[in-house]
Amino acid sequence: MQKILLQNLKRISFFPFFIIPISLAHIILFYLKLSEPNTIEYNWRIGIIAAHSGLIVLSLFIALANYLLKRVRHKKLELINIYSSLVFLGLLILAVAIVVIDQWATPSITPFLVICTILGLVFLINPRYTIILFIAGYILFYIGLGLTQYDPDILLSNRVNGLTSIGIGFFLSLVMWRYNNDRIIQSIIIEKQNKDLTQRNIELIEQSNQLQSALSIKEKLFSIIGHDLRGPMAGIISLNDLMTQSIEGYDCNKTAKFNKAIGGASAQVMNLLDNLLDWSRAQSSRTGVKMDCIETERLVDHCISVLSTSACSKKIVVNKHINVRAIHSDINIVKAVLRNLLSNAIKFSYTGGIVDIVVDDKNDFVEFSVRDKGLGMDESTASSLFTGEDVESKLGTNDEKGTGLGLLISKDLIEMLGGKIWVESEPRIGSTFFFRVPKLVVE
Repeated sequence: MQKILLQNLKRISFFPFFIIPISLAHIILFYLKLSEPNTIEYNWRIGIIAAHSGLIVLSLFIALANYLLKRVRHKKLELINIYSSLVFLGLLILAVAIVVIDQWATPSITPFLVICTILGLVFLINPRYTIILFIAGYILFYIGLGLTQYDPDILLSNRVNGLTSIGIGFFLSLVMWRYNNDRIIQSIIIEKQNKDLTQRNIELIEQSNQLQSALSIKEKLFSIIGHDLRGPMAGIISLNDLMTQSIEGYDCNKTAKFNKAIGGASAQVMNLLDNLLDWSRAQSSRTGVKMDCIETERLVDHCISVLSTSACSKKIVVNKHINVRAIHSDINIVKAVLRNLLSNAIKFSYTGGIVDIVVDDKNDFVEFSVRDKGLGMDESTASSLFTGEDVESKLGTNDEKGTGLGLLISKDLIEMLGGKIWVESEPRIGSTFFFRVPKLVVE
């Protein structure tokens, strides 16, 4: 309905460009040929001049009204509908006036037929209203002819022809309404289908990109499983055999050395398994986000405890600054991400360094940050950490190895919560990793 009314408004706006020149031509022509006053011809010409002057006034009103309606940002459809009906009725009344005046000089009702035809072709008004407007116009036509046409035969003929003109106008109006209504409905359907297709294409592209990223990580995981997991496990088995032999030979120094090596290899395997489990959680559509009340300090203490051996081996002090007592989020996701960031901070910190964990209230989010004063990185390296372009693990300050997947997995997990993760870093000064989760804070 809205599109039909707006299209109707556009069509009406062309009327002044045709009516004003034609009416001006009639006014000038009839004025130049004015006869003696108080004659039938004189009254006829004055009447035609007056009628066409009315058409010019109506055209100026149309131009002004269209200009004002187009400037209204939120167009009121009911107002446009009333305006269209008034213009329709105004043109019909002026057509009746011209025909009634014409009866003084000629029995022709051509202007009425022309206007009825134009109204039927141009205006897009609901047929229920159009029939009422045409009937109102015909009643005026019927009464008006009796005022200036005194020949009963011509009067009857013109009234019948006027009814025919109304019928033609209404038929054309009905055909144009149905045609345009069907066409506009069809265009709306096509437009909606195009929008749906565009949206589906966007979703398919996003899914394709996600799939490509997942496949890339999956290939890396298979490589890790085939190399990084198998290597340490084979080493553990070999070291275990050697340790058994040293125990049998009562060589305590070798036993302690082998035991330490087994511990390191086991820690590497455990880190890899943690990453694999976290990745599985991030990629599995069946694993939903489970929101729970999390005591922030207990969560941070747990992550520090898990990595205390790594921190103690490098004599690193981990400080905590908790400014939010508790949050409502998925404990497994937050724990996994914080553990990954803390593990990286320890890995890239120098021996005897300090790592700070901060939890702050940031308006609609709760922000976690892990800051170290270790190796740091340049802007190029920092910008590629979460893109998946480079998943090769970098060695830590004590040549610690990793999988290179922890940050990518953390990004996936945080995005599952509707949050974000980023880093600020400078070479040889240190790095601060941040992540935010939506604020559902327990005060």
